[in-house]
Amino acid sequence: MSLDASTVTSGNARMTIVGASPKTAFGGAGRHRRGPEPIRAMLVFMLDTHAVARSLTDAEFTQAQADAITNAVRQAVEQSDHVTSDQFKAGLAEVQTQIANLDKRLSTELAEQRAEIAEMRAEQRTEIAETRAEQRTEIAETRAEQRTELAAVRSEIAEMRAEQRTEIAAIRTEIANLETRLIRWMVGTVITTATLTVGILRLLG
Repeated sequence: MSLDASTVTSGNARMTIVGASPKTAFGGAGRHRRGPEPIRAMLVFMLDTHAVARSLTDAEFTQAQADAITNAVRQAVEQSDHVTSDQFKAGLAEVQTQIANLDKRLSTELAEQRAEIAEMRAEQRTEIAETRAEQRTEIAETRAEQRTELAAVRSEIAEMRAEQRTEIAAIRTEIANLETRLIRWMVGTVITTATLTVGILRLLG
């Protein structure tokens, strides 16, 4: 007995209905055989793909993974043949086991990713702290160098001022000496002139 599958959409729910084919269920292309014919009960299975996908996404599956699993189950149901209740239960259990294994693997991967993210954050914090420490050290060194240079400039300015004061004092001393010499020369000139005048007057008298 083969199974026919049909899909019915109602709102957000998508139902896949799987049932026994009339041809195989009744032993021919729409014709009834004479005499007793064992008729297997039609298996009707309704698969709400929207609910399945939502359950998978609630279990931390991505939308793409949930759609892929749901489509795979739907295609398997649509293409199945001679599915008994026990076979369906076994297949469902296998799917549930696969989902559980996938959930465990995803949980493990998620934990590993979280650990990697935490490690990366710790490394970034360490790098930031080291960078800040280096910047602070560089700033302190720069300030120390600037202070040293400023002290050197101030020292040079003080030395220049002292030299200027010394030079000014020497110039003033030279000017004073020149003034003294000039006065002495003028007094000598006056005395000499007076002496010559007196001598000339005596000669003439």
